[in-house]
Amino acid sequence: MKNAKIVILFLVVCHLLTACQAKNANQTEDKNNRSPTDNIEDTEPTASYYDVLGKRDFSGDTFTILDAVHSPDVHINVALEITGEPINDALFKRDKFIEDTYNVNINYVQIVGNGPGCSSLEKSVKAGMREYDLIVSYVLGSGLSTIVPRQVLYNMIDAPYLSLQSPWWSKMLYENMQYNHKLFYSSGDIYLPTFSQGPMNMMYNKNVFKNHGLEDNLYQLVFDGKWTLDVLEKLIKDTDLDLNSDGKMHAKDDFYGITYANLPEYMFGFLAGAGVKTSEVTGDGELAMTLNTPLTIAKIDKLASMLEPISYADIQDPPLVTFQEGRAMFLATCMIVPTWLRGMADDFGILPQPKWDENQKSYVSYLNGWGNGYVGIPANADIDKSAFVMEAMAYAGYEMLREPVYEITLSAKVSRDEESARIIDIIIETAFADLGSVYNFGGTQDIIVQAILNNKDFVSAYEKSEPKIQKDIEKFIASWTSE
Repeated sequence: MKNAKIVILFLVVCHLLTACQAKNANQTEDKNNRSPTDNIEDTEPTASYYDVLGKRDFSGDTFTILDAVHSPDVHINVALEITGEPINDALFKRDKFIEDTYNVNINYVQIVGNGPGCSSLEKSVKAGMREYDLIVSYVLGSGLSTIVPRQVLYNMIDAPYLSLQSPWWSKMLYENMQYNHKLFYSSGDIYLPTFSQGPMNMMYNKNVFKNHGLEDNLYQLVFDGKWTLDVLEKLIKDTDLDLNSDGKMHAKDDFYGITYANLPEYMFGFLAGAGVKTSEVTGDGELAMTLNTPLTIAKIDKLASMLEPISYADIQDPPLVTFQEGRAMFLATCMIVPTWLRGMADDFGILPQPKWDENQKSYVSYLNGWGNGYVGIPANADIDKSAFVMEAMAYAGYEMLREPVYEITLSAKVSRDEESARIIDIIIETAFADLGSVYNFGGTQDIIVQAILNNKDFVSAYEKSEPKIQKDIEKFIASWTSE
């Protein structure tokens, strides 16, 4: 991992020195069918990225970060002392490094709940007060996406210093979450929960897999680019069992080939993994949904033939009851779940979402908007200061925070197989969301869920909703283009 970072750093530094800002760089092709650490030479960079950023002395000024999350003890962004817990200690050391290097005092204001937190930021900005330099929160619910139309956040693309296509930022968010050359929030290595909790992925029970007489090397299938929906369908076919013989399936009692929550983000996880983008911005600035196409409809139909509603009492039952008790072969989930399964008796492995077919260039991991770790700059902040410290924090996070992602995830159950670290690399590097999946134009999320889980006709429902979809898109465009 260290060597991979060195080479990537070398390439980024060379680019930044010649092009001044990475956001103007030509995009390079992703090659995520193999591990990012393959064929890496031990080459030392000729310059440090901190040298590219330059020396700064903020004279002990306070840099105030608003942490607006529902459960600060779970979605950990703030560390006040060394405790021996990997996430906490990595955050503490990163922030202390930034403070010492740039003579700045990082101060956190925690407001429980993204709604109250984002509301506090809005009131501060509207009142002309400069209370916050950065906000970290969720995108969905009453989060960052809600306050964008109110001119509360600064356009990160216009900010100096931010290299939003660099490895320490999510390149896929940069490419798919901006409109009209505007991007008001993003994510990456700046806060650990982005990658330790947010991306959708799959897990499989190794004991169950073996007990069903299955010999496929799933890791090798991933590395060879052959982990596809067809493979998953074949593995789970006819494996559901009504263990208590009551004539109905339920998460607390029965066995499933695959289990998941009946929620939009899980269905989007499968669709994104199969290469589906819900929306696209054309060269002339037109924003359009891209769901009603023959290929996407074929993918929705494929998932509808594979998946059905899971009966459960609580949305945590599929991972914490069914999968943990060894009554599921596969679990579709997000990255936080492996940390909840330390008491699980069976061994398990981590996989990316399956591709549509082997011709699909890359695996894709849908980045759940309910995951914590998205950041934005208040519209009235000192942009030079906020952007510089953000970029330094993001790069320092790339160096110092990724290791705990591996440690806390792999230490749960998969620590004995080295391939899982390579899998997590793939999941992190392909974290993805787009405007349609976040803003739910015309209620398309429910249309997709109904089509996949309840076999409702997608085309007719979509066409019926097209006027509402277009109206919502027009409202979105107006809000993102207003000054």
